Amino acid sequence: FFYVGRHAEQKGLEHLIYGFDKYLEENEGLLVLGGDGHLKDSLEDFVEILDIEESVRFEGFIPDRELGGYYSAADVFVSPSINEPFGLTISEALNAGTPVICTESGINELLPSEAVTLVKPNSDSIAEGLEKSLKKNSVEVEGRSWDEMVNDYIEIYTSLIKQTSS
Repeated sequence: FFYVGRHAEQKGLEHLIYGFDKYLEENEGLLVLGGDGHLKDSLEDFVEILDIEESVRFEGFIPDRELGGYYSAADVFVSPSINEPFGLTISEALNAGTPVICTESGINELLPSEAVTLVKPNSDSIAEGLEKSLKKNSVEVEGRSWDEMVNDYIEIYTSLIKQTSS
């Protein structure tokens, strides 16, 4: 499992880590956390308290040129955000052909349902999503061009502008 982004409250990483701990009760796995932020030390302490240091790896900042390799190597990308308006990392993961577990976001209606497992931003739902995502049949996720992704974002912005002006 792979996550990349800021280590901040709204990203829901404490729920992901606790959900991953629950997942590990009956399964094996590795959670790779990319990125940095003011919660990183607290999250590392939380992993130590849960005694799952062998199964969680903190990668720190990952340069853009290396991100594609991380997305491609992951069995599943996880975006546990409590509030994620657009989720660029979700699009990047899907573009790399990696299935996604995510919470409700502004781009859900544009996501291919066969490649996405939706969860609530809490540890129980995330634990279930982790298990469910690996039990799904392997799905070939069609890579998308940057032009297609930009067009999707334009569609989202246009929709939001129409909603706020009504």
